[in-house]
Amino acid sequence: MKSIKTISEQVLSNITLCSELYLKFHEVTIYLNTNSSELVKRLVLYYGDFCISKDSKDIEADIKITAVEGIFKYSDIKFKVKNPDPPKTRIKEEYYDGLDGRIVRKVLTGMVFIFTPSINIAIGKCLENYNQVINFINNRYIEFMIKKGCLLFHAAAVSSHLYGAAICGFSGMGKSTLALKLLENGLFFISNDRLLASKTGDGQIEMYGVPKLPRVNPGTILSSDYLVDIIPEDEKKMYKRLEEGDLWDFEHKYDIDIDSIFGRGKFLMKSKMNFIFILNWSRSGSSIYINEVDIKNRMDLLPAFVKSPGLFYLQYDNVKEKNVSSIDYIALLSNCYVFEITGKVDFKEATNFILRKLEF
Repeated sequence: MKSIKTISEQVLSNITLCSELYLKFHEVTIYLNTNSSELVKRLVLYYGDFCISKDSKDIEADIKITAVEGIFKYSDIKFKVKNPDPPKTRIKEEYYDGLDGRIVRKVLTGMVFIFTPSINIAIGKCLENYNQVINFINNRYIEFMIKKGCLLFHAAAVSSHLYGAAICGFSGMGKSTLALKLLENGLFFISNDRLLASKTGDGQIEMYGVPKLPRVNPGTILSSDYLVDIIPEDEKKMYKRLEEGDLWDFEHKYDIDIDSIFGRGKFLMKSKMNFIFILNWSRSGSSIYINEVDIKNRMDLLPAFVKSPGLFYLQYDNVKEKNVSSIDYIALLSNCYVFEITGKVDFKEATNFILRKLEF
């Protein structure tokens, strides 16, 4: 079994790091250095207001990451296949656990990610696969927050400043679409797909976003006057020829730049979490139903939001980790109102209901 620290030192031994980037996610400072100035430019465009001026670089970073535009040359490492979570069948990742950390390799792109308690390295065609570098940065932040006591949710989230709501849903239910509909009505964006939450000393729940832009299908975009111009005209014509059901099922994701579409300052990263709305509806329903539920008596709804951090969360041998269970989520939500939305998919009615609850 190889030392990940030794491998990382060899990876960086002949690399000249020439560009750097500082990010701040809520109160967490992240420092990234790299041998690719173009990668930094691309990350600055993506992260926008989460970038910190270099004048702040005297602040000690909570997380340090190195991104190397290069080739991972260790052919003798025997990776294990990460079996996909059902119902998915496509193998996307392999991993190797060393004495002091883990290496994850993306099967399709060949990108390699090396991490220990103090080392975080991305190596490969970083510029070409900058979205995977973004995911790595965000995953290091997620691990940091989990180790501070947060639970991870599979959820989008919005806020009125006064109140905040998480939007959860089983696969394909439209949580990102509903979150964007709420932004069109003036709410603030907290997170798209991953959400962190913890209880404060006075029993309230704080939720923390992950700075990942929403990625939505053309059905969502064409239904919104705010988003419709994202799609080129020739692609719009193709989509408009599809039947409504086929359009909503069509898989081609577009990034939604919150700042450029809804205005700067609309992407926050912290809010109270007062409500959870669980989407459990279908297009074949006749009417929409929104009912408050006691999550202790509806354990069947937990899979809609309980999320494992996956391969990019490492259980270190020298750290005593608590195994997170359903009980932890139920305890956290003791002061949170939980609503299940069933029946017919009706974004307008769901939007209006949530706006009333958030007193907006």
